[in-house]
Amino acid sequence: MTKRLAMLLAAAILGIAATLTATAGEPAPMSPSAVSTDSKVIISVEGLTCASCSLTVRRALKKMDGVEKIEPGPRESEALVTYDATKVKPEQFVEAINKLGFKAGTPTQRVAGEAR
Repeated sequence: MTKRLAMLLAAAILGIAATLTATAGEPAPMSPSAVSTDSKVIISVEGLTCASCSLTVRRALKKMDGVEKIEPGPRESEALVTYDATKVKPEQFVEAINKLGFKAGTPTQRVAGEAR
């Protein structure tokens, strides 16, 4: 019994060592989650009269699957939304904002590094 256990353990160790050696020189394949699908969009929001209004909109958007980050936009009453385009669409942001009683403008795509 002990010999059999020792042989199984040795085989397992050799198998792991062979796998590590074979893949050591190869680059690791990128998983689908490692591929960047982040998009950014700016949405103007009419009716934001206080910090509480802004917080309400941010919370509603943050609950949506695929929304990564919400920041103040380049202008007052604008939001910069970073999201995963494979999970959510900008039209869904507009719908969610309008359901809260605010008026969302047409989303405009934001290119990385673009200055306003």
